[in-house]
Amino acid sequence: MTKKTYGTDSVVMHIFPETADERTKEVAADKIKLHLLLNAAAPNFSLNDINHKKHSLNELKGKIVVLNFWFTACQPCIAEMPDLNELKKMYDPQKVVFLSITFNDAKTVKEFLLKQKFDYEPLVDGGQVAKDYGVSSFPTHLVIDATGKITFIKSGGAQIKTLLANAINAAMI
Repeated sequence: MTKKTYGTDSVVMHIFPETADERTKEVAADKIKLHLLLNAAAPNFSLNDINHKKHSLNELKGKIVVLNFWFTACQPCIAEMPDLNELKKMYDPQKVVFLSITFNDAKTVKEFLLKQKFDYEPLVDGGQVAKDYGVSSFPTHLVIDATGKITFIKSGGAQIKTLLANAINAAMI
């Protein structure tokens, strides 16, 4: 059995007991779980933002939802934030909702946002949601259409702004 503990002041991950081979198998299983969600209904979740306001995916039916799974010490996550901020400006917030889900707590995210601009709505303490979705690499992006179906999944990589824009535009049709 794998036990994972995420620290709140800094990113700390303890994995016990586990070999590299076991971790490789776990990541592969997570990838399968994540990609089985493509073209399927997105699992509902309910998380708080940094101001303790609850957000539920079910409440967003009828809108396109863009999810970004990230954490505050993830350098690739931070590097893509300027592009994600530009992407968000391209869409009507009445039609497209941008949410970021992190396993970090509200205090850690608030401190992070004092130094780094990120315009997505940050939802905190989302480790279980990441697990439910099969997210084990960061950043990971999903687009959910207005019916609640996941139409796009991408873990990291270049050109994320263009890829997400294409996925959002396709979901609008």
